[in-house]
Amino acid sequence: MKNCTLILLVGVLFLSCGEKEKTETQDKATKTEYATSMVFRETPFADIRPAKKITKEESKNINHFQLDYDDQGRLVELKYLLNGRLKAYYDRFVRAPHIKIAYTDSSEIRTFYNEYGTRCLVSGSVYQTKIKLDENGKREHLMFYGLEGQPIENDFGIASYKWQKTAENIILEHRYDRDGNIKRNRPGFGYMVTEFQYGSNGLLSKMVNLGESGNQPTPDEAGVVSTKIGYDEHGRFTQWLNLDGQDQPIKGMSVIAEIRYIPSEYSGEEDAVFIDENGDPQNTRWGAHRVMYEFDVFGNELTRRFRDTLNQPLNVSGNLGLAKSTWTEDGMYRKERTYFNISNEAAGIGQNGIHKIKTFFDAKGNPVCTSSYDLEDNLVIDPSRGYAKDSLTFDNQNRLIARQFFDTTNSLADHNTWAVASFKYSYNEKGELLAVETKNAAGEITTPQWNPVH
Repeated sequence: MKNCTLILLVGVLFLSCGEKEKTETQDKATKTEYATSMVFRETPFADIRPAKKITKEESKNINHFQLDYDDQGRLVELKYLLNGRLKAYYDRFVRAPHIKIAYTDSSEIRTFYNEYGTRCLVSGSVYQTKIKLDENGKREHLMFYGLEGQPIENDFGIASYKWQKTAENIILEHRYDRDGNIKRNRPGFGYMVTEFQYGSNGLLSKMVNLGESGNQPTPDEAGVVSTKIGYDEHGRFTQWLNLDGQDQPIKGMSVIAEIRYIPSEYSGEEDAVFIDENGDPQNTRWGAHRVMYEFDVFGNELTRRFRDTLNQPLNVSGNLGLAKSTWTEDGMYRKERTYFNISNEAAGIGQNGIHKIKTFFDAKGNPVCTSSYDLEDNLVIDPSRGYAKDSLTFDNQNRLIARQFFDTTNSLADHNTWAVASFKYSYNEKGELLAVETKNAAGEITTPQWNPVH
């Protein structure tokens, strides 16, 4: 479906308004909240909200989010922290461990920072997100911008979002690529124009696929028309339930009808179970009915185990029954992840039999190389990524200046999805990110192919 004129016109108006209004400001925080997790978000229209709020005292010594608000109650900064230090956190809905939000009379501008404290790209090559606000301060339209200020698509192939309130607590969302084509919500899902229904508590309760026309409820490729979202009393995500046109459970494109979560005391779940359309236990495509997690005192994942539909220990993907992780003493970084079968015997998984993924650190404690090894401790390529080593380089100001992928012979290797082998980051005299150069294994300058698998 083409809508080039609409998207370009809205974009021009958005930029024009930005030139005429007041300079963006990030107001001083007047209120701070702390939380162990965040409320589920399926659209950037939704507020970034804390789930399982805790006190400042309770936040000490555990992974947590810090949210700062201005005197109008608007979020101006989000950080993921452990003992006052930024910690790596990247998922589909919180795209960086540090996000700053500034406001003008009619816009909201989000910028992103990595765990090393420097401005960074997220969601592919997104440097800045600009959201147009209506006269009441409600979000109307979003566009992504690259390092040079140019409109771009994010890693979902989306260049812009447009929102319309159609009824109380109901928002209609259109997503477009740079050519004005309607886009699905994210890879692996079939929602096109989407209706988001919110409860009186402001939490998303249901989303409905309205197809490319946006006129009526429309089944996706698997027959799913809507999805119900559930929460616990703290606002933590507990349920994803696919429904057909008659509001009956149905398996989605991932061949799962329902996922039920038991939240942990930290940012992830401690238990996830998969249910079929009849309400009975089912296995995923990769074999598990249930996934169980254990955590350390900081909230870092220590173990991941799998169960079948009879709740018995299970090897998935061949011989993986248990994944163990160890962390640095301060809890900041994962040192190793090792794989075992249900008998706790060392296991090599995948085509190249990876048993261990190990991270090495420099004198300052920065992670400078993450490598994969087999049962004989030989360096091996991870087939899912296309390389054996992921190498980071920092300058004397502790800024990330390079990321490179290598094979087992220490030759540059292209990332399987991104089709690049190296990133080079440069900064200006103020320490601001100035440029990112990407090359393939042949040394040719190239553009990353952002096409995530979810």
